[in-house]
Amino acid sequence: MADIGELVKLGDGRWARFQQCEVSSTGLSILVAVELDERTQRLLDAAEFGSPLELDEVREEPRLELADVGAPSEVAASVQ
Repeated sequence: MADIGELVKLGDGRWARFQQCEVSSTGLSILVAVELDERTQRLLDAAEFGSPLELDEVREEPRLELADVGAPSEVAASVQ
């Protein structure tokens, strides 16, 4: 069983994070694996394989959108 926020490597080699999503008008929620952005994919691959990164790539500011990090309540919970 996966936990919210857990990182997983999918069968195609891409990284994803488990996120809880509400099912519209049901009061239920499901746990889904949501693929991470390209920058995070590269950073995780480099960490896994111990490969060097260009310094500019590491310093690059991520462009986050609400869809990238989940619902505001999840963001607040992960920051605290």
